[in-house]
Amino acid sequence: MALHTGTKFLVSQQRSSGCFQGQLSSMTFPTCAYAWTQFAMGKEPDTSIINWLLANQDQNGMWSLDASGIPNENATLFAQLILQQIQKVKPDSEIQIALSRIPLLSINLGLIKLA
Repeated sequence: MALHTGTKFLVSQQRSSGCFQGQLSSMTFPTCAYAWTQFAMGKEPDTSIINWLLANQDQNGMWSLDASGIPNENATLFAQLILQQIQKVKPDSEIQIALSRIPLLSINLGLIKLA
């Protein structure tokens, strides 16, 4: 019940680009976190979220936390986790290309717990 109530509030915070922006300007983490709640509820993330993730992957294959464009390993690992889960459910060539561009990064223990 709480997950459904919280999710309704989160949807109201989604930007027209498909992302979510946190209070500290982070966009990748709240966007991925919302996608993860969708998986937890047995749903696929909205197409706008997938499109936002694909459009905001940096030239080097990583994601930044915000509009600064500074690559961030944790943001990249979280985006990678979301795209991998989407790819398992609904394979897509654009997602596969995005995943193949991600450099090999050390696994973050926080994301292991989440997964």
